[in-house]
Amino acid sequence: MSLCQLVRKNIRTFAAKRMKQFMWIAMSTMVLFFMISLQFNKGAIGELGTTLLFQMCFYTLFLIFIVICIFTTYKITFSLLQVRKEEIKSYVAENRNVLCVLCQEQLFIYGAAFVFGLVNGMLFLKLFTIIFMKIVGIQGINSAPITIYAIVVVSIIMVVIVLLSMVQCFRFIQSLQDENSFHFKKKA
Repeated sequence: MSLCQLVRKNIRTFAAKRMKQFMWIAMSTMVLFFMISLQFNKGAIGELGTTLLFQMCFYTLFLIFIVICIFTTYKITFSLLQVRKEEIKSYVAENRNVLCVLCQEQLFIYGAAFVFGLVNGMLFLKLFTIIFMKIVGIQGINSAPITIYAIVVVSIIMVVIVLLSMVQCFRFIQSLQDENSFHFKKKA
């Protein structure tokens, strides 16, 4: 069985946990994109007026959301790895290959969730802006521009989260290796 087939099999086996992880990353991507795009929508912000208090609250909320996103992603990955602990111990492959499988699984899930979340974020931004402008009564703005800046910032944040997840997988494999060496010393 090739490495890619093993990754797909593992994703199907743990579909419920992976779906929770997928939905969390997609939702986080969508909300982050929406927040950044809304902040840089010059038409809407210009009509509402830029105040220092609004900007401070926005950036505080943005940073809090990033911390919540990182923490929740860590907990979801941790619980998934704990569920798979016995399965991973049963692999007769080298730790390097097991780590490669785990990292590929993370890349598949996070990559698909990122694209899904970004597309939904763009659609939600357009819909929200049109509805919000109609309710508030701002004339002359038909939609929100999708800025490259928002895409780049969200991409950087998601890359950092993926890298943290891969580091978490690496540390998990190392802890299993340390645990196995402890059992061998105990038997000797």
